[in-house]
Amino acid sequence: SALLAGAGILVLCFVGGYGEVSRQQILRDLGMDLYGAAVTEDLGSANVAGALLTVCYCFLVIGVVDIGVAFSLYSWLDVSSHYLALFVAWLRVAYTILELSATSGLIVALACWHRDDAAGMHGAMWQFEVGWNGVALAVFGLHLIFLGLGVATIPRSPAATRMLYGAGEAAGCCG
Repeated sequence: SALLAGAGILVLCFVGGYGEVSRQQILRDLGMDLYGAAVTEDLGSANVAGALLTVCYCFLVIGVVDIGVAFSLYSWLDVSSHYLALFVAWLRVAYTILELSATSGLIVALACWHRDDAAGMHGAMWQFEVGWNGVALAVFGLHLIFLGLGVATIPRSPAATRMLYGAGEAAGCCG
């Protein structure tokens, strides 16, 4: 389960990074600042429909993979503390729900772009920004705090402890 969670997190790094960089490029192409405020009202000058659709798919993939990561983290941490593992998993699921809710703003922005509704698109992009950076990532940060507590309580095997100590001794850092 730890390997599955790690692989999922690796996928999230690449997909999330690509989605966020692409989203910020769309904002620049449309002449918006980071929070979706309009610098220009001209949506026709930039062809962003394909890029915005790709960003929507990226954030939808993030939501699906995050559910898998939540269950993997739960089964990995359940060895040390059932209730802490359950709490961490539910925080991850809550973050995913908030992230997918914010992603609906991107879908609305795409619909507004097709209708050439600059005000609607700016509002939808701002709604995504607040939902994603303001709310979802705050819950994600709380999840990481409790995940750290959970990882700290996982029992270590004596063989792994001896191996780590031996590696440290060989490197000359543990006396």
